[in-house]
Parts: sequence; C-alpha cells; structure tokens
Amino acid sequence: MMIACGLVNAIMWLYATQRPGLMAPEVSRAYRLMRVIVTFGFPVVFLPGLFLSLQDMPKVLLPLALMLGLLRRVILPRWLRKMD
Repeated sequence: MMIACGLVNAIMWLYATQRPGLMAPEVSRAYRLMRVIVTFGFPVVFLPGLFLSLQDMPKVLLPLALMLGLLRRVILPRWLRKMD
C-alpha cells in the first residue's frame, strides 16, 4: 500500500509540475523538481520489503531510508541551488 500511495503521490507532483497554472507561481522550479525526486524515493525505499523476510527488512530498509534522508536534506538542496 505504501508503494502504491507513494507512486500516486509522485505521479501527481510530476503531472502538476509539467502543467502551467496548476501550481502557484511562488513555487520555484527547483522545489517542484525536488518534490518529484523525493516522492519517487519513498516507493523505492519500501519496494525491497516485498521480497525480504521480516528479519532482513531492517538491514535493507534502514540504510535506504537514511540515504533518502541524506538526498532530501543535503544533496538535493545543494544541487538545486546551483540550478537557480
């Protein structure tokens, strides 16, 4: 369910980003792009859970979640500042 919800959310952001007038003009292009990337990241984090045992899930999901947090809080903001 988390994968499906994450994909739908990411697709909505992608759709709204590509259609002029669907977002307020104050919402920067960089922020829109960051939201699309991050929302596609959540389903990627949960996807391995479909194929792992309960004992193996923390070993895989925790590093993926930490990488997504690093991407969201450190890497993307620096990269997007360079784009503006």
